[in-house]
Amino acid sequence: MPNIIQTTKRQIEILSLIQEYPGKYSVIDLEDKLNIGKATVERDLQQLRSWGVAVHSVRGKLQLEQVIPERKFVELLSMYIAFSSSQSIFHKSLVLAFKRLKENTLSTFVKLNRAIENNLALKFTYTNVEANRLEKRSINPYGITLLGKRWLLLGYDDKAKQLRHYLIENISELELTDKKFKPDKDFDIAKYYENVWGRWHHEKMYNVKIWFDPKVTNVILNRYWHTNQKVRKQKDGSVIFEAKVSGLYEITNWILPWGKLARVIGPKELKDRVNKIALEILI
Repeated sequence: MPNIIQTTKRQIEILSLIQEYPGKYSVIDLEDKLNIGKATVERDLQQLRSWGVAVHSVRGKLQLEQVIPERKFVELLSMYIAFSSSQSIFHKSLVLAFKRLKENTLSTFVKLNRAIENNLALKFTYTNVEANRLEKRSINPYGITLLGKRWLLLGYDDKAKQLRHYLIENISELELTDKKFKPDKDFDIAKYYENVWGRWHHEKMYNVKIWFDPKVTNVILNRYWHTNQKVRKQKDGSVIFEAKVSGLYEITNWILPWGKLARVIGPKELKDRVNKIALEILI
């Protein structure tokens, strides 16, 4: 049986070559470049076409007949990244999920995706770590997202009457029901999470402004910390970092390790939280 991961990676790499150098490579060129046989190249090209990628030969040279749609491109890129490195966050997140769910990992993700695609309600037992108890849940699933190294399920909780997040690794006794629900056609999971600092979404938004010492200017300037961040270098070499965030819990935990190298300018609620925790540490 062929290695599915290596085969899929190679097929996407072939697509990359054709996309970057249209009209440069023939089937024979790909044979030599990738050290594979003609039949393998032909199968790979056929697989790309089956994915909806219009690869054609013009005078013996391969090129795309049309631009790959964004959604299809992201799907292919997602597969490639997932298959490419055991060091990737994507790979590590699946390993972490497997360590908790064990042999139920595949069935859990399949059931969740089937429920989301077919608008079917779910029932499951959830391990509430903070409360140290098992809880029965009934939700209408909206989507799955990867934040940090953890997979999250977002859904409308019937009992709480609101959207809630669930760590998928803490879900057990998952049941896919026959109960259909009507999804909110205006809901966009990407938009829902766009102001989230780390993992959890909160209804209240805050305009955060933080001063950073010149010693860490390069670190702050050269990293992408948040989707809507604004970073301004000051005349003295310091940096002012601004962002609109959902909730304050996670950004508080991000600020504290910087110690005296960071100072909260606003909002007052964030300044008070940081000061309170700093004082509690000294006690």
